[in-house]
Amino acid sequence: MEIAAIPDRMLCLLIVIIGAHTMALSPSKDISQTIPRSVQWSAILSGILGICSFVSLITYITSPDLQMEESGAVAPTGQLLLTAQFLCSAAQVFLMSPVAIWFYRLDQQRSLGVGRNRVVRHWTMLGLVALVAVGLLRLIAMVEVAISDILFMLPMGLVGAWLVAINWVNPMALPKWMRIWGAVAGAGLVGVGLNFIFNGGLAIFTEGPMSYGNNVQFHIGLGLFGFPGFALFATWSVLLGLRLLRLSRQQLH
Repeated sequence: MEIAAIPDRMLCLLIVIIGAHTMALSPSKDISQTIPRSVQWSAILSGILGICSFVSLITYITSPDLQMEESGAVAPTGQLLLTAQFLCSAAQVFLMSPVAIWFYRLDQQRSLGVGRNRVVRHWTMLGLVALVAVGLLRLIAMVEVAISDILFMLPMGLVGAWLVAINWVNPMALPKWMRIWGAVAGAGLVGVGLNFIFNGGLAIFTEGPMSYGNNVQFHIGLGLFGFPGFALFATWSVLLGLRLLRLSRQQLH
């Protein structure tokens, strides 16, 4: 009888509160309803192109016959590998941009922007700008010799910080092993940016776009951070897209 005495408006409010609490307890189902198919496939294609870019680069640097000669000439096959690496890398980050936008909107829906969520939101916005900057710098370096082909590493460090932040706040309720995978990838990309700043990359602004060519320390640092950063980022993207697809299919059933 007491429940029946509650006014209709208060009863409706109670139902809304209970419903919100229920959704909070099962975030994966709520999230799967908001995943556009374009975001799922953007993540997968971004990762695949990232893998292609990484394989092209490794093939180039491990094949002495294909590398640039002292005269500046590059064998046709080597030039093809470099072109593929540049284009795939640019497409990779451009395709990841819709995913970054979706993460930002998802975070807006899940919190009021306080505490660590506010910090992550700021990094998400910065990460989106950094992704676009990386893509543009990769493309510009192909047609403008005055732009160094390593300049993209500077915003790539911010992409890494975004990746760490996304896996830290975990808006997707990702499994722990996948969060560690993404965080290690992000840390590697942050290292790529720091290596650019503190290990000789800044010389391109004063000594020319190719001044890093004989800098052994720069290349050692790039190998230490770039190998896990680029490889794990690409594979994490594929895994993320596949997880989004699986969540959507579970919701349909």
